[in-house]
Amino acid sequence: MRCSCDNLFGIRTTPRSQRRNRFTGLPSLFCFAGIWTSWYGIRKKKEGPIQADVFAFLTTFPNAVVKPVHEQAMPVILRTSEEIDIWMNAPAEEALQLQRPLPDDELIVLPQPKAEEEQPLLL
Repeated sequence: MRCSCDNLFGIRTTPRSQRRNRFTGLPSLFCFAGIWTSWYGIRKKKEGPIQADVFAFLTTFPNAVVKPVHEQAMPVILRTSEEIDIWMNAPAEEALQLQRPLPDDELIVLPQPKAEEEQPLLL
């Protein structure tokens, strides 16, 4: 599984506030590595057995840019068409070599917009 995007958000929570941090990659378009599987089981007793596709983003240790916001992890970011091809098609042993932090110079924190500049996002 992969998910294309041009930036990611992280929320830094302190006892007194929350701050949204927006990161972008260089190059500006990148993908997240992820895994998925079809699952059959009981989530809620009232529902009984269900069939569901479940997924997760693969994470790794944070680089120096992400660590001040997320001390424990960051998503695995695929930067090139070659990395995407390896993730989608190579044997697991080879694909998992991509589970490493993005180099510090390939991810930047974007300035936080002023409250009046923030626009709600429509999905």
